[in-house]
Amino acid sequence: MNLKKLVTFALFIIPLISAAQLPDASFTINSATLCEGDSVEFSNTSTNYTNLHWFFGDGSDTWSRQIPKHKYSHDGTYIVKLVALSALGKDSIEKQVVIAAKPNVQIAVSPSDVINLGEKATLSVSNGFTDYLWSTNETTASIDVFKEGKYWVRIYDAKNCSNSDTVFIAVIQNDMSISSNILTPNVDGYNDFFEIKDIASYNFPIQVFIYNIRNELIYESSDYQNDWTGEEYPSGAYFYLLKTEDRRNKTGTINILK
Repeated sequence: MNLKKLVTFALFIIPLISAAQLPDASFTINSATLCEGDSVEFSNTSTNYTNLHWFFGDGSDTWSRQIPKHKYSHDGTYIVKLVALSALGKDSIEKQVVIAAKPNVQIAVSPSDVINLGEKATLSVSNGFTDYLWSTNETTASIDVFKEGKYWVRIYDAKNCSNSDTVFIAVIQNDMSISSNILTPNVDGYNDFFEIKDIASYNFPIQVFIYNIRNELIYESSDYQNDWTGEEYPSGAYFYLLKTEDRRNKTGTINILK
């Protein structure tokens, strides 16, 4: 090869070959939401490289991963840098990542997180969020609960960032009781009705079943209102069963006297 051809090769051909083989750094941000405490996924789309070096902008980095995931502990703006390397050189690219703050959420309890059996507790959070999901599968800003247990809510804000809170509701287990085990349906104002004490305080229906001595069901109600007199039945002993969704069954004897 003469000198002129050699110079032409060095000036034009070699740079073209080298440029084609130089790394070209590129990446995308895959995560739909960029929230404090969530993992953000990146995808390498670089070409002509043999190694990768990621810098996440918060003092941490990693090598060689095609699809790294990184969790940002605090909200803020971060500069993510990818360096693509090869034997012929390196290239880099930077992109800005804005991490949104996690929304604050706290369950408010009314009237108290300790309630009597049959009472309700109202659990609520701010209505400024876009979506709500309670452990009861309800999706409103507030719910009413009657049972003892742990309740949680997960909320989402306009940026689709989420957070959760948990409370424990304690229930004082007072037994249901009746006013008297004697029923005298004579309309004198005393023991005229089969009465459950403090029935108005219960926020759920009470089922009542009355049986005769032959264990035959003579009366039932799915939502008892202290209104059974037993006046159509003869004097004697009868048996009752009280049932509710949220408490233990209660049984006993009632005596009709005429």
